[in-house]
Amino acid sequence: MEQSVNESAAEPEIIKVDVKGAVKSPGIFTAQAGDRVIDLISSAGSFTEKADTDKVNFAQIIEDQMVIYVPEIGEEDKGNLENIQVGTSGDAVTKGTSGGLVNLNTATQEDLQTLTGIGPSKADAILEYRQTVGKFKEVDELKQVTGIGDKTFERLRDSISVK
Repeated sequence: MEQSVNESAAEPEIIKVDVKGAVKSPGIFTAQAGDRVIDLISSAGSFTEKADTDKVNFAQIIEDQMVIYVPEIGEEDKGNLENIQVGTSGDAVTKGTSGGLVNLNTATQEDLQTLTGIGPSKADAILEYRQTVGKFKEVDELKQVTGIGDKTFERLRDSISVK
């Protein structure tokens, strides 16, 4: 019995990453701690011929729930390149985000409104929840915010973090 407790304490964190865009085999991949974007792109079969590799930070360290989006050549930029990180799924990353995910604990109202289905009133409700209850401990806690149901949460799950 003690052995299983020790094993579970030493289990590595499971890191799942969604690779999209101009890669040969897009999908969800399991990464190891310390893996880089280039490692996951290799897992996805590398780039297609249309990939704009100049817009991808190959050296970025992978985070759980990250989205790696590889744009095609000529694809319109979704904001200032300095603010875009791999993992944004097309949305500009600002100070309230982490690894391309909107961090519920640091996001501003504007950051929250970049999420699908979150307008001013739901963004206010998230900010109010954070002020009254405190920081989010896990992303599932977002369902406790007034106006955020299961369907809305499922749409947001891959775009949010609580780091």
